[in-house]
Amino acid sequence: MVTRNWVFLALVWVFSEGFFGPANAGSQQAMHDGWRDPYTLNLPSPEQYKLTMPQADTSRPSFQMTPEPELSRHPFQREIAEAADEFKVDPALVHAVIQVESGYNASARSPKGAQGLMQLLPETAKRFGVATTDLLWKPERNIRAGVAYLSSLLELFEQDLALVLAAYNAGENAVLRYGRQIPPFPETRDYVPKVLAIYNRLRPPLEPEAAFVPTAHVRIQYPPPLAEAQPDGPSW
Repeated sequence: MVTRNWVFLALVWVFSEGFFGPANAGSQQAMHDGWRDPYTLNLPSPEQYKLTMPQADTSRPSFQMTPEPELSRHPFQREIAEAADEFKVDPALVHAVIQVESGYNASARSPKGAQGLMQLLPETAKRFGVATTDLLWKPERNIRAGVAYLSSLLELFEQDLALVLAAYNAGENAVLRYGRQIPPFPETRDYVPKVLAIYNRLRPPLEPEAAFVPTAHVRIQYPPPLAEAQPDGPSW
């Protein structure tokens, strides 16, 4: 009889303390192959279980939110901002073009005769209000004409930045001649992604609440030279 009582008491202890655990044992959840069991259990901590606590997800989307130094720190900020506002062009794009074209050197001159910050040819500058080459050395006149040119290219190529930049480098007629594709000129092929990379860094960061907006990555397709004969039928 005594033995039965001891067995009974032992079973009571097992179910009250050993199985359910003390009140301060903590909330535990089963983890199986990395998945959390939806049923919370009050168990001791055998090896196949581990204590868990819900944690808020504080991670943010991996957007490119770290631009280069603020545009206000770059040279000719006022002139660029005014022209960009007048012609409705992103000032970050203007800065990117200037950085690649001249490195902010207002006295830069190319072997082909392009002048100033935005490396405009005199005949191009005349289309946008700069009558003489002497005026192209003035930063405000050079920037205004260059931004006006960018604005016209953005309209012509329907905001396609890759084509706009290719046209700025090689001329819009070259882009049109190659069927609105980037001409297969080595300089232009190098120029377009270089400007886009700088532009992506200079763009302002997205607000955390803002919807995802992809950066200006483009898929660049280069056509073959016009003189090259094309095979008949599908290329595959």
